[in-house]
Amino acid sequence: MRSVVLAALFACACGSSAPSTTPSAPSSATPTNIAGTYTLTIQTSSVCTQLPSQFRTRTYAATITQNGAAFAVNLSGNFAVQQLTGTVSGTTVTAVGGFVEEATAFGMQGELHGTVSGSTISATLNGLFFVGGFGGGCNATDHRFSFTRR
Repeated sequence: MRSVVLAALFACACGSSAPSTTPSAPSSATPTNIAGTYTLTIQTSSVCTQLPSQFRTRTYAATITQNGAAFAVNLSGNFAVQQLTGTVSGTTVTAVGGFVEEATAFGMQGELHGTVSGSTISATLNGLFFVGGFGGGCNATDHRFSFTRR
């Protein structure tokens, strides 16, 4: 039952200001190979002071699988909901989706735009971070994601 409630929270979290749920179509540039294992560090926007401090920076083990220009991110751990998919064109990365942690109901939903440079993918998320039972969360355009290849 908790997973159903968390999934509903995830689906409704952004309300009418939710970003697109479809990543932008890739251009004709040859996609950079980003498949592999990463450490993902997420930092919420500096305007998100209403979120408890332990949720403003999070680190996860992540695996990116890739098929041509399309890719998917899988985070290690216990998640009630998890979906982050996108495209890579040259060194430009675009993705949509989100996750909800099972134990804390901390989650995010939004659209990610970034670039690949060496062993790092640096991106900005336009979207919402929330903690279940805590209220409205924090919607911003400048949450930061950093994937560092292991």
